[in-house]
Amino acid sequence: MKQSSSLLLDFKSRAEASAAAAKMAETALCQGLDARGRASIVVSGGTTPGAMLETLSDAQLDWSLISVGLVDERYVPPGHEASNEAFVRQNLLQNRARKARFLPVWSQGDNYRQAACLADTEYARESPFDFTLLGMGTDGHTASWFPGAPDLEQALDRTGRTVISIDAQGCPVAGEQTERVTLTLKAISTARHAVLLIFGEEKRDVFLSALTRPEQERPIRAVIEALGKQLIVIWAP
Repeated sequence: MKQSSSLLLDFKSRAEASAAAAKMAETALCQGLDARGRASIVVSGGTTPGAMLETLSDAQLDWSLISVGLVDERYVPPGHEASNEAFVRQNLLQNRARKARFLPVWSQGDNYRQAACLADTEYARESPFDFTLLGMGTDGHTASWFPGAPDLEQALDRTGRTVISIDAQGCPVAGEQTERVTLTLKAISTARHAVLLIFGEEKRDVFLSALTRPEQERPIRAVIEALGKQLIVIWAP
Protein backbone atom coordinates (compact mmCIF):
# COMPACT_ATOMS: atom_id res chain seq x y z
CA MET A 1 0.00 0.00 0.00
CA LYS A 2 1.22 3.47 -0.75
CA GLN A 3 2.08 5.87 2.06
CA SER A 4 -0.40 8.59 2.97
CA SER A 5 0.04 11.99 1.39
CA SER A 6 -1.75 13.69 4.28
CA LEU A 7 0.00 16.75 5.65
CA LEU A 8 1.29 16.33 9.22
CA LEU A 9 1.82 19.61 11.06
CA ASP A 10 3.66 19.60 14.40
CA PHE A 11 3.10 22.37 16.94
CA LYS A 12 5.01 23.10 20.13
CA SER A 13 1.89 23.48 22.25
CA ARG A 14 -1.71 22.33 22.28
CA ALA A 15 -2.83 25.95 22.42
CA GLU A 16 -1.01 26.73 19.16
CA ALA A 17 -2.37 23.57 17.54
CA SER A 18 -5.92 24.39 18.62
CA ALA A 19 -5.64 27.94 17.30
CA ALA A 20 -4.36 26.67 13.94
CA ALA A 21 -7.22 24.18 13.63
CA ALA A 22 -9.75 26.88 14.48
CA LYS A 23 -8.32 29.18 11.81
CA MET A 24 -8.52 26.41 9.21
CA ALA A 25 -12.15 25.79 10.11
CA GLU A 26 -12.95 29.50 9.91
CA THR A 27 -11.34 29.74 6.47
CA ALA A 28 -13.22 26.70 5.17
CA LEU A 29 -16.55 28.02 6.44
CA CYS A 30 -15.86 31.43 4.93
CA GLN A 31 -15.15 29.79 1.58
CA GLY A 32 -18.40 27.85 1.79
CA LEU A 33 -20.38 30.98 2.56
CA ASP A 34 -18.75 32.84 -0.33
CA ALA A 35 -19.34 30.00 -2.79
CA ARG A 36 -22.83 28.83 -1.84
CA GLY A 37 -24.31 31.29 0.63
CA ARG A 38 -24.28 28.66 3.38
CA ALA A 39 -21.75 26.36 5.03
CA SER A 40 -21.54 23.27 7.22
CA ILE A 41 -19.17 21.85 9.80
CA VAL A 42 -19.15 18.51 11.64
CA VAL A 43 -17.01 18.05 14.73
CA SER A 44 -15.86 15.36 17.11
CA GLY A 45 -16.29 15.22 20.88
CA GLY A 46 -13.80 14.28 23.57
CA THR A 47 -11.37 16.47 25.45
CA THR A 48 -9.00 17.27 22.58
CA PRO A 49 -11.08 19.75 20.51
CA GLY A 50 -12.42 21.86 23.40
CA ALA A 51 -10.05 24.81 23.07
CA MET A 52 -10.27 24.74 19.28
CA LEU A 53 -14.08 24.92 19.35
CA GLU A 54 -14.08 27.70 21.94
CA THR A 55 -11.81 29.78 19.71
CA LEU A 56 -13.92 29.07 16.64
CA SER A 57 -17.11 30.08 18.46
CA ASP A 58 -16.04 33.73 18.30
CA ALA A 59 -15.09 33.75 14.60
CA GLN A 60 -16.58 36.66 12.66
CA LEU A 61 -18.82 34.63 10.37
CA ASP A 62 -22.51 34.77 9.57
CA TRP A 63 -23.29 31.82 11.79
CA SER A 64 -27.00 32.01 10.98
CA LEU A 65 -26.05 30.50 7.60
CA ILE A 66 -23.92 27.71 9.07
CA SER A 67 -25.02 24.21 10.09
CA VAL A 68 -23.14 22.43 12.89
CA GLY A 69 -23.26 18.67 13.23
CA LEU A 70 -21.53 15.76 14.93
CA VAL A 71 -19.05 13.25 13.51
CA ASP A 72 -20.47 10.72 15.93
CA GLU A 73 -22.55 10.47 19.08
CA ARG A 74 -23.12 8.17 22.00
CA TYR A 75 -26.83 7.38 22.15
CA VAL A 76 -27.48 9.28 25.37
CA PRO A 77 -29.75 12.29 26.07
CA PRO A 78 -28.18 15.72 25.46
CA GLY A 79 -28.00 16.34 29.20
CA HIS A 80 -25.84 13.27 29.79
CA GLU A 81 -22.21 13.85 30.73
CA ALA A 82 -21.09 11.61 27.85
CA SER A 83 -23.13 13.48 25.21
CA ASN A 84 -21.17 14.98 22.33
CA GLU A 85 -24.10 17.30 21.67
CA ALA A 86 -23.74 18.73 25.17
CA PHE A 87 -20.01 19.13 24.59
CA VAL A 88 -20.53 21.00 21.33
CA ARG A 89 -23.22 23.23 22.81
CA GLN A 90 -20.93 24.13 25.69
CA ASN A 91 -17.79 24.75 23.64
CA LEU A 92 -18.87 25.82 20.14
CA LEU A 93 -22.50 26.97 20.15
CA GLN A 94 -21.80 30.07 22.19
CA ASN A 95 -20.63 33.63 21.50
CA ARG A 96 -21.15 34.43 17.79
CA ALA A 97 -21.68 30.74 16.95
CA ARG A 98 -24.81 30.52 19.10
CA LYS A 99 -26.75 31.58 15.99
CA ALA A 100 -25.72 28.47 14.05
CA ARG A 101 -28.19 25.71 13.18
CA PHE A 102 -27.45 22.52 15.08
CA LEU A 103 -28.06 19.09 13.52
CA PRO A 104 -29.07 16.72 16.35
CA VAL A 105 -28.45 12.99 16.35
CA TRP A 106 -30.23 11.87 19.50
CA SER A 107 -34.02 11.60 19.23
CA GLN A 108 -36.22 11.04 22.27
CA GLY A 109 -38.35 7.91 21.99
CA ASP A 110 -36.25 6.24 19.29
CA ASN A 111 -33.60 3.59 19.72
CA TYR A 112 -30.14 4.19 18.33
CA ARG A 113 -30.82 2.27 15.13
CA GLN A 114 -33.87 4.41 14.36
CA ALA A 115 -32.05 7.58 15.36
CA ALA A 116 -29.34 6.79 12.82
CA CYS A 117 -31.94 6.48 10.07
CA LEU A 118 -33.44 9.87 10.94
CA ALA A 119 -30.01 11.51 11.16
CA ASP A 120 -29.00 9.98 7.84
CA THR A 121 -31.73 11.90 6.04
CA GLU A 122 -30.82 15.20 7.69
CA TYR A 123 -27.05 14.88 7.34
CA ALA A 124 -27.23 13.70 3.74
CA ARG A 125 -28.85 17.03 2.86
CA GLU A 126 -25.84 18.89 4.28
CA SER A 127 -23.16 16.70 2.70
CA PRO A 128 -20.52 17.33 1.48
CA PHE A 129 -19.43 19.23 4.59
CA ASP A 130 -17.24 22.28 4.27
CA PHE A 131 -15.15 21.29 7.28
CA THR A 132 -14.81 18.03 9.19
CA LEU A 133 -12.93 17.87 12.50
CA LEU A 134 -11.81 14.37 13.38
CA GLY A 135 -10.25 12.83 16.45
CA MET A 136 -8.55 9.49 16.98
CA GLY A 137 -8.42 7.01 19.84
CA THR A 138 -5.43 5.04 21.06
CA ASP A 139 -6.83 2.00 19.23
CA GLY A 140 -6.76 3.87 15.92
CA HIS A 141 -10.51 4.48 15.73
CA THR A 142 -12.02 7.68 14.43
CA ALA A 143 -15.68 8.69 14.54
CA SER A 144 -17.22 5.54 16.11
CA TRP A 145 -15.38 3.13 13.83
CA PHE A 146 -14.01 0.75 16.44
CA PRO A 147 -11.77 -2.18 15.48
CA GLY A 148 -13.77 -5.36 15.88
CA ALA A 149 -17.19 -3.68 15.86
CA PRO A 150 -19.72 -5.77 13.88
CA ASP A 151 -20.88 -2.68 11.95
CA LEU A 152 -17.39 -1.55 10.97
CA GLU A 153 -17.61 -2.81 7.40
CA GLN A 154 -20.79 -0.78 6.83
CA ALA A 155 -19.13 2.31 8.34
CA LEU A 156 -16.24 1.99 5.89
CA ASP A 157 -18.54 1.67 2.87
CA ARG A 158 -18.08 4.63 0.51
CA THR A 159 -21.28 3.94 -1.45
CA GLY A 160 -23.94 3.51 1.23
CA ARG A 161 -25.49 5.78 3.85
CA THR A 162 -24.22 9.01 5.34
CA VAL A 163 -25.04 8.03 8.94
CA ILE A 164 -25.31 4.57 10.48
CA SER A 165 -25.58 3.00 13.93
CA ILE A 166 -22.69 1.15 15.53
CA ASP A 167 -22.81 -1.60 18.14
CA ALA A 168 -19.56 -1.14 20.06
CA GLN A 169 -20.02 -3.91 22.61
CA GLY A 170 -16.73 -5.64 23.25
CA CYS A 171 -14.70 -2.64 22.09
CA PRO A 172 -12.75 -1.52 25.20
CA VAL A 173 -12.15 2.10 24.12
CA ALA A 174 -15.90 2.63 23.63
CA GLY A 175 -16.51 2.59 27.38
CA GLU A 176 -19.97 2.08 28.85
CA GLN A 177 -21.92 3.80 26.05
CA THR A 178 -21.73 1.18 23.32
CA GLU A 179 -24.76 2.29 21.32
CA ARG A 180 -23.36 4.79 18.83
CA VAL A 181 -24.45 6.80 15.80
CA THR A 182 -21.72 7.82 13.38
CA LEU A 183 -20.91 9.36 10.05
CA THR A 184 -19.67 6.86 7.48
CA LEU A 185 -16.57 6.97 5.32
CA LYS A 186 -18.85 8.04 2.48
CA ALA A 187 -19.67 11.24 4.38
CA ILE A 188 -16.17 11.93 5.66
CA SER A 189 -14.35 11.16 2.41
CA THR A 190 -16.24 13.90 0.56
CA ALA A 191 -15.36 16.66 3.04
CA ARG A 192 -14.13 19.81 1.32
CA HIS A 193 -11.63 20.31 4.16
CA ALA A 194 -10.72 17.91 6.98
CA VAL A 195 -8.47 18.13 10.01
CA LEU A 196 -7.39 15.33 12.34
CA LEU A 197 -6.46 16.91 15.68
CA ILE A 198 -4.37 14.69 17.99
CA PHE A 199 -2.29 15.32 21.09
CA GLY A 200 0.43 13.31 22.80
CA GLU A 201 3.23 10.97 21.76
CA GLU A 202 1.05 7.86 22.00
CA LYS A 203 -1.47 9.12 19.46
CA ARG A 204 1.27 10.26 17.11
CA ASP A 205 2.71 6.74 17.23
CA VAL A 206 -0.74 5.24 16.60
CA PHE A 207 -1.28 7.52 13.61
CA LEU A 208 2.09 6.64 12.09
CA SER A 209 1.47 2.92 12.66
CA ALA A 210 -1.85 3.26 10.83
CA LEU A 211 -0.02 4.14 7.63
CA THR A 212 0.95 0.49 7.23
CA ARG A 213 -1.83 -1.34 9.10
CA PRO A 214 -5.12 -2.62 7.61
CA GLU A 215 -8.10 -0.32 8.10
CA GLN A 216 -9.93 -3.05 10.02
CA GLU A 217 -7.15 -2.85 12.65
CA ARG A 218 -6.64 0.92 12.45
CA PRO A 219 -9.85 2.43 11.01
CA ILE A 220 -8.23 5.88 10.77
CA ARG A 221 -6.32 4.35 7.84
CA ALA A 222 -9.51 4.48 5.77
CA VAL A 223 -9.67 8.27 6.22
CA ILE A 224 -5.97 8.67 5.44
CA GLU A 225 -6.36 6.76 2.18
CA ALA A 226 -9.69 8.30 1.18
CA LEU A 227 -8.82 11.95 1.80
CA GLY A 228 -5.12 12.02 0.95
CA LYS A 229 -3.98 15.63 0.67
CA GLN A 230 -7.43 16.82 1.76
CA LEU A 231 -6.60 15.64 5.28
CA ILE A 232 -4.41 17.83 7.46
CA VAL A 233 -3.12 16.19 10.63
CA ILE A 234 -2.40 18.63 13.45
CA TRP A 235 -0.33 17.31 16.36
CA ALA A 236 1.08 18.71 19.59
CA PRO A 237 2.76 17.03 22.58
